[in-house]
Amino acid sequence: MRRKVRELFSMLVIIFLLPYVVTLFMNGSHIKTSSRIKEDYVKVQVGTRIEEIVWEEYLAGVLAKEMTADSEPEALKAQAVILRSGFYEKLDHDKKTIFTDDFYSMEELEQEWGEDAEACKENLKKAVQETDKMILQYQDQYVTLPYHKLSAGKTRTGQEAFGSESYPYLPARDCPKDVEAKEQLQECVLSYDKVKQKCRKFLTAVENPEAVREDKKTTFEDFEIQGTDAAGYVTTVRIGQATCTGEEFREALELPSSHFSFQEQKGKLQITSGGIGHGVGMSQYTANQMAKEGKGYEEILQYFYEGAQLKDGGEIFLKLE
Repeated sequence: MRRKVRELFSMLVIIFLLPYVVTLFMNGSHIKTSSRIKEDYVKVQVGTRIEEIVWEEYLAGVLAKEMTADSEPEALKAQAVILRSGFYEKLDHDKKTIFTDDFYSMEELEQEWGEDAEACKENLKKAVQETDKMILQYQDQYVTLPYHKLSAGKTRTGQEAFGSESYPYLPARDCPKDVEAKEQLQECVLSYDKVKQKCRKFLTAVENPEAVREDKKTTFEDFEIQGTDAAGYVTTVRIGQATCTGEEFREALELPSSHFSFQEQKGKLQITSGGIGHGVGMSQYTANQMAKEGKGYEEILQYFYEGAQLKDGGEIFLKLE
């Protein structure tokens, strides 16, 4: 009797597991259970559609957009922590957040990197996986974690860049290797009238509206850098009797940074820019150099974000529930 019961029980187990075994045989060991699907996927705006994308792949894809995939592993890890911190902040604020950051899909990475694509994808995935759940906060609070491609030799303080004392974790940091980068200096030459035309919509007249008249002849003497911060980034530009900020000037002329100078060039204005980006927070170029020297991502982050703490931000799945 007992033997028949065991045989019946074994038959029921086989019948119950048979569909799973057949599916596993046909699809391989990579099949996901339903409990993992919700954990691994986030909602992302892709064009006009909302798509569910594997979290690690999305973070790796955004990382690839922000930093070259052949960068040093520890520098990639530092950038991954910065990005994850921003995403976690959004989710903690709104669990229904739909991410909109631009990213490379794994297929696009293959097109971008060709025969090196597999190595690059591996670098990106490792940066994400080996910093799993790690975020950066200051005094247990989410904070702004700015970064840029290349400083002009020194980063700007948060206070100078944003005009507030609310950024004590953003100190000025020397980045001497940045000065040696081949992209450090970039030049453009434009007519004086063209520059004035591009800036006219936000020029503020010092004395009267006549100061920004379009028909007034403009010369090199009409251009003056009136103020810079401690890192050399321009804060105020005078054009004739009108002024604008360094960032307004930079955006209007699509300059690499607001660290620039003026020279006269055959009756035109030559603008020489230093660095790439706003110059606040982590310089990706220096981060990469630090990694080459054996510095870990923790040390890199601490260098640029003084007093900020690395901590376990928890499973992203829990933030999506």
